[in-house]
Amino acid sequence: FLERLHDLLDLCRTVVQFGRLELIEVGGNKGRTLSASVYQVHADFTKALDAFRLAPYDTLDLEAKRFDDEFYAFRVSIKELERRLGSVLNQGFEDCATIFDAFKLIESFEELLEREFIQADLERKHIELIRAYGQDLREVSEAFSRQKAVSAEGRY
Repeated sequence: FLERLHDLLDLCRTVVQFGRLELIEVGGNKGRTLSASVYQVHADFTKALDAFRLAPYDTLDLEAKRFDDEFYAFRVSIKELERRLGSVLNQGFEDCATIFDAFKLIESFEELLEREFIQADLERKHIELIRAYGQDLREVSEAFSRQKAVSAEGRY
């Protein structure tokens, strides 16, 4: 019984996380295309979820073995949707002109960052983002030092 409850809890978390997709707008040069991909993932998620909404059995009934098969199929489809979202995120990162844009992209997908596949995808980008952030900090520091030296000479 507890296993069934854990499955239903996972289902509910997934519904909350993927439900936010209909609100996501991706910016940038590829923004329209990427947003359309996100909307399609949301539409495909809704179709996969309908199998549970229209189930002719009580999901808490342990005798309903059909639940296990349908839940497995649902999880398989969710993994595919996560792969597609990972692809959208990767393309979005490639389209980001600034670090600020990259952080906005991450913030847009905040609810889904808990998903295992998306986390794995983001970990690769995380290192690149930290390097780019460090480079930006070095450039700002150098510009500040140059300006400070010029100002110290009396040239404002």
